[in-house]
Amino acid sequence: MTAYEPNAEFFKTAARVAAESNGRIAVKKGGFEDISEVSSFDLVISVNGPFAYLLTPAARSNGLRAAVRALRPSGLIVIDVPNFDWIVAHYRVPLRQERPFGGGTVELRREHVIDREKHVFTTIDHYEVRGSAPDARVVSQTHAYAMVSPETLVSELEASGLAAIRDFGSFESRTPRTTYGARLLLVASKRAA
Repeated sequence: MTAYEPNAEFFKTAARVAAESNGRIAVKKGGFEDISEVSSFDLVISVNGPFAYLLTPAARSNGLRAAVRALRPSGLIVIDVPNFDWIVAHYRVPLRQERPFGGGTVELRREHVIDREKHVFTTIDHYEVRGSAPDARVVSQTHAYAMVSPETLVSELEASGLAAIRDFGSFESRTPRTTYGARLLLVASKRAA
């Protein structure tokens, strides 16, 4: 198994896990556009939205070309992304969340910025840790996602050399669905040469 991770902190954790795998897992720093393998994999998986971080059509095209190039003939790609068409149409202001953490609590306050002109949905997460340290700490993380319609995403997958594209909507589903929901779980196969 080969994993790619562009986030420096997540990469450190992934590299630590890989080091304990007795050579079964390799971790490389980078994302979709950095995939360098050719005809090496039967399966490419993108879980929990990393493909949505590719904000431009050019970045998505480059990333898909690299992923398809890495697949063996008839290999599969699985892309799990938020369906922002559905999310915006059913939008609700995020609720505060609080959980126990290390003898104290951590609170998550989330805010969204929706830029329809640039097709970018930004989530800003503010984590406040209280009670487990002398002073409360607030850590913020910002995530920008491309707002791409399901139809556009399917078109981009087809243009990259993928076929038999199906949306399962979730990992629990065993049959493709015909309408799109809050998440897209697209499965496609590399076209035979």
